[in-house]
Formats: sequence, structure tokens, C-alpha cells
Amino acid sequence: MALPTFPALPGIAFPIPRSPSGRSIRQEAISGKRLILPQRAAVRWTWELSYNFLRSALWTDGTGTVFAELETLTAFYLAQMMSGGAFAYTDDEDNTATAQSFGAGDGASQTFQLVRARSGYVEPVYLPTVTSITAAGTPLVAGTDYTVGATGLVTFATAPAAAAALAWTGTFAWLCRFDDDSLDLSRFMSGLTEAKSLKFSNEISP
Repeated sequence: MALPTFPALPGIAFPIPRSPSGRSIRQEAISGKRLILPQRAAVRWTWELSYNFLRSALWTDGTGTVFAELETLTAFYLAQMMSGGAFAYTDDEDNTATAQSFGAGDGASQTFQLVRARSGYVEPVYLPTVTSITAAGTPLVAGTDYTVGATGLVTFATAPAAAAALAWTGTFAWLCRFDDDSLDLSRFMSGLTEAKSLKFSNEISP
């Protein structure tokens, strides 16, 4: 899936809030017993970034180097917000899978969705970069034994044998969209601007 990639820029501020959320129908009986019916197939993660500084093209360090971090972030935000488009975001603390199980063969199925597990919770991976896949511990050959689709769907040339454990290793990005229709920017001196809040969340289906 060829998507714009969220720019990696200096000046990012800590802490970086990252929050999971679900959506449920909740009903409480007179007795106090509660009924909770989840409406989503997976958790939605929301990130909120802020930047202590973004240098603009007006900023100079005295060496003639031109910085355009403000222009880079603003252009990226406007392009995605105005189009409603999705983008790829790499969370530097949650972007790697190592020998990650993503199912077991049944002798008939040839397609499997890549997933990643964190703290025991399993969710799909839609923007993977796969370095290896194994079936029952045996390394498979990319392009011959399997192909990986743009949204992390693995198709095997031959259905894996029944009970054959499937695992993958690689990296992944998150499929995201911006949550807000405005970007809170504040210039605090010539050529330097801070961004107070930039929220986005992942898509739970490609």
C-alpha cells in the first residue's frame, strides 16, 4: 500500500500520549448487572504529538543551512486532512515483530492475515515489511512459497499443512488518519513555531 509517510522531525515533546479505545453498547439492569457488547473488531490507538519547536525556512543557524520543518509538517497535515487520506506512521516503540505467530495451517486455507501481539493482545498488521516467514519452523521463500499483499494478507502457494505453526518476522507501520480539522501552531520567535497538539488514530480495517 503506497501511502504518504508521517515525517520524522526534531523538536518533538514528551510525554507522548498513546491511548487505546473501544466502542461498546452498555446496558445496566436494575439489579446492577451490566451487559457490554463490543462493537469494534479491534482496539483503536490514538497518538497525540506536540513539538517544542519547528524551524521554518526563515530560520538560520549561521551556516547557510535552510530548515523547513514547519513547512514539512504543515504541508503533510493539510494534504492528508483536506483529502481525508490515510498515512503510515511508525511508532518507534511498537513497530517490530519477531517470530510472531499469525495462525496455524489446516491443510486447506491459503490466506492468512499478519498480526502482532503485545502484552497478550493480538491485532492485525496492515503495513508490514516482512523479512521472513516460517511454517512449522521451516523458512519459506518469498515470491515462491508465499506473497504478502499491501494490507498484510499472506497468500501461500500451497496450503500449509494441518497444525503447522505460522510465524513472521519484520517491521510494520500503523495505518492512520488525523482526528482533528485544525492544527494548533504558535510562533514564539522569528523562524520558530511550536505545535501544541496533533492527534491521529489508526484504522482498524484497511
